[in-house]
Amino acid sequence: MRPLLPLSESTGSVYMTIRYNAAMPRTIAWLCLCLAMIALAGCRSPMQRLDQQVADMINQRQAETFGADAPNDPHYLSPAEDAVGSGDLYDTNPATNNPAVDQLPAATDPDPHQIDPEGKNMPSMLDAAEDAVEMDLQDVLAYAIEHAPTYRNRKEDLYLSVLSLIAERHLWGPRFFDTITSRYSGTPERGDYDTSLSLVNELGVTQRLPYGGSIGASALVNYVNYLQNEVDTPGDPREEQSSSVELSLDLPLLRGAGMAAREDLIQSERNVIYAVRSFERFRRTFMVDLANSYFELIRRQGSLTNQRVQVDNLQLLYERYQAFANAGKVPGFDAENTKMQVLFARNNLLNAEESYAAAVDAFKLQIGFPTTGNLVIKPLEIEAPVPLLDSAASVRTAWELRLDLQTQHDQVDDAQRGVRVAQNGMLPDLDLSASVSAPSDIAKQRGGFDLDLGEGDYQIGATLALPLDRLVERTRLRRAQIDLEQQKRSYQLSRDQIALQVRRTVRSIEQARITLQLQEQNVFLAERRLEGLHIQEEDIQPREIIDAEEDLLSARDRRESAVADLRSNVLQYLLDTGQMRVAPDGRWLAPVKLASPTAPPAEADSSAVASPELSQPNHAAEADSSAVSPAPVPDQQDSPAPAPPVEIPAQQG
Repeated sequence: MRPLLPLSESTGSVYMTIRYNAAMPRTIAWLCLCLAMIALAGCRSPMQRLDQQVADMINQRQAETFGADAPNDPHYLSPAEDAVGSGDLYDTNPATNNPAVDQLPAATDPDPHQIDPEGKNMPSMLDAAEDAVEMDLQDVLAYAIEHAPTYRNRKEDLYLSVLSLIAERHLWGPRFFDTITSRYSGTPERGDYDTSLSLVNELGVTQRLPYGGSIGASALVNYVNYLQNEVDTPGDPREEQSSSVELSLDLPLLRGAGMAAREDLIQSERNVIYAVRSFERFRRTFMVDLANSYFELIRRQGSLTNQRVQVDNLQLLYERYQAFANAGKVPGFDAENTKMQVLFARNNLLNAEESYAAAVDAFKLQIGFPTTGNLVIKPLEIEAPVPLLDSAASVRTAWELRLDLQTQHDQVDDAQRGVRVAQNGMLPDLDLSASVSAPSDIAKQRGGFDLDLGEGDYQIGATLALPLDRLVERTRLRRAQIDLEQQKRSYQLSRDQIALQVRRTVRSIEQARITLQLQEQNVFLAERRLEGLHIQEEDIQPREIIDAEEDLLSARDRRESAVADLRSNVLQYLLDTGQMRVAPDGRWLAPVKLASPTAPPAEADSSAVASPELSQPNHAAEADSSAVSPAPVPDQQDSPAPAPPVEIPAQQG
């Protein structure tokens, strides 16, 4: 055993040792065949190792970027499965299913639904409760993380970015190669040896150097078997074997040297950081978008409940006025007018149910739920403490914490580095090259690896290419300079846009708080008005009661919208300022200080505070929610105290 190439990782090299024996030329083909069969038999194992390497690197970069205790997504892509072909993959004329008109499955319903005037068998537009899957907000988030197509696509983007880095790192490590060449040759003229069989095996390794250039080593074994021998000579000269070893070095000194040579690796490393940030930003945005969609469905549920209550109230009103008309206390057309309002209300309820069902179907696509499955959305009580609303401080927080803005700032550095790389391309080429080779003893018929250094040779040279034609390089430099200016402007524009987003969200929270308080008062007044009208039903026109019912329904619907808007705006504020944190299962992790000011000190200081809290609806609070009076809105400039929290009531019937 003889070491041929002493190298280390710091100098861009590796140790290579070759073991040789006399049987090597005869068995090398069988050995290569066996190695190929082993590699094919275990082809899935390298893929699994690659997936694990990617997963470990993602986990490492997430910990380095956000901290070891950051709530990152621990789930990684499942191993790729072999695709199962349908057998028609190469069919140039795939079949088209287009039945004739008389073969279409459409048919007339022999017993269509008959809707009676009383509406007792009104069809429901909602999913059937049988075999339905019930989900609250936490269930929705956990399900979407596992099944939502958008989420999986973004996770795969992160995976692909890490794959690119692994491939680039591999290019900067030792790269081994082994080439086997078999050749049969002959001459048209008859001679001592007119046919021969040769087998050449070349084993080598190359390594990039840290600041440009490469170093390599190769060992060559040449075995020749002459198939026809006209003259018999002692020693059986029909077989010959020789070998040689070569070391080579290519080193740039000006153009392509220094940090410019590592640009691809540097950019790949930074791209992984950008991908980690982008994925985390997407997780937070994804959580807020899902929560907003969930809040909208809850709002629609509340609106459906209000409309059902209105239908029942109008039905009772019709029955009372019908009784009054039968007793001769009111004209008959008053009862007929109330009946018309009942029919209108039932039709509006049917339309609202269809609209809600369509929204649920769209929500199924959003979370990756089967569209043919039955999904029931469960409402939950959510407390949304209003954060301390200081526009200037919130903008500064967003500039410091927004992950997308940090990436844009780093991309300005990338553009500056790109200018330096382009400037390096303007330099002349000055490359140093060196090589040394040593063959086996040419006097021996089977030289083995008995190298004869006296027969070796070496070469050392330098090549200088003057920069007489650098038009392409100058255009690249100008492009890099323009790209740098564009990146600077884009970064500044993003800062301004983020400031506008934060300021708008702050105003939206204030507006939603005031709107909610006003709508609570409207509901309270509408309920009192309707109660007063019911007391004097016999003395007033039914139109007044119907208008009061409409006003109450409108007030309740607006309150539901205000509840959803406040919830959404609080989450959007945290997202816009970079303070949104998402647990691995999709739950919102609220900042510790974002808690109700009226909470006990032990709770307010606890790190376990996570608002909005998910709990079952408080029906006792529902009963008193209509009596909530609007609180005065504090002036942000005059009072630094945080705004009072808004207790968001559960959906009411």
